[in-house]
Parts: sequence; C-alpha cells; structure tokens
Amino acid sequence: MEQTKSFVREEAFKLKNALENFIESGVRNEHSFDIHCETLSNYLIAPVDTSDQFKDLFDNLKTMNGPCIYWVDIVGQEVTNMEIVDAMRKYNDSSREVGKGRQLPVIYKRIRNSRTLYVGKVNSGIWARILTHMGYHLNGNLQGLQLYHWAKDLGLVVRFNIMEFDGGCMRLLPVIEYEIARQKSPLIGSHSS
Repeated sequence: MEQTKSFVREEAFKLKNALENFIESGVRNEHSFDIHCETLSNYLIAPVDTSDQFKDLFDNLKTMNGPCIYWVDIVGQEVTNMEIVDAMRKYNDSSREVGKGRQLPVIYKRIRNSRTLYVGKVNSGIWARILTHMGYHLNGNLQGLQLYHWAKDLGLVVRFNIMEFDGGCMRLLPVIEYEIARQKSPLIGSHSS
C-alpha cells in the first residue's frame, strides 16, 4: 500500500510540474494552413514533403518538434457534412473489400452539426502526422484522415490549426485534446477523458 501511495504522490507531483510549465510557457508556436483536396496529387511514389507544391509547408512543420494539439476545420459551406461522411464511409467500405485500404478514424453513426472534421494530438513530429492525414504515409496501417484517397472529388477545403507546446506539457495533451474535442464536436474520431 505504501509503495502505491508513493507512486500516486510522484505522479501528482509530475502533473503539478506539467501544469506549472504549461501556465508559464503556454503555446510555443501556432500555425494554420488550408488544403484544397482537389489539388492533391499522387505523392505515394514521389515524396510530398520535398514537392514544389508542399515543400514550404513541410519545412515549416518540421520546425515544430514539440507536442502538438491540432484540429481540422471544414472551410466554406460548399460541401455538406453528409457528403463528407458518405465519402468517408464509401472509401472505408471499398477499402475493406479490396483488403488494402488505409485506416480512417472512427466515423460516428449520427452525423454531427459541426464544421470541425477532426481533433488530434501528437507528442512530436507533427509533419509526419500531417503526412498521414493527407494520405501519403508509406505505412497504410496508420490511422488518419487519408484526404487524398476520398476527398479529392468533393472539392473539400480543410484548414489545419496547430498549437505546439513546450515538451514538459506532454502529460497534459490528452486532457487538452479531450476538452477541445468536447467543445468542437468533430465529425470523426473518438476522444475519451
């Protein structure tokens, strides 16, 4: 019992330090950018991060090496939530049939009334996470939005919003992600406290 109490005190102390660090440091860096999905080319063979189209974006993202919270908003009203969810479901169903599809986040049965598509977090390397969301990561088993594979024909425009924190804030990411997801009620992705 004493060993467990000691462990709990130690973890509480670490969280206290993380909170103090977060209050003092706050957001280290923030960045937003839009992706016009119809312009996504096939970068499954040639690397997207050095392409003329996305080199500047990925050069910027590669400077963000701390823990990040991000959310993806749907820009404009041209594409409805129903159209987005239907396109994802079709992709999900067809990729299961073929047996080599890429993993999408949880798609809710009931379509939410939100213009936020997804909320996520990453401990480091946000650029690699964005690569997965765009659908270009070489490991097709990684879960992400996979925009290239289902959103090209919709004319969908999404805005990635990224907040980078100091490394000492890593323990707080799940709580911050959960609260942002609760506030924004994204169309896809599961979040638990």
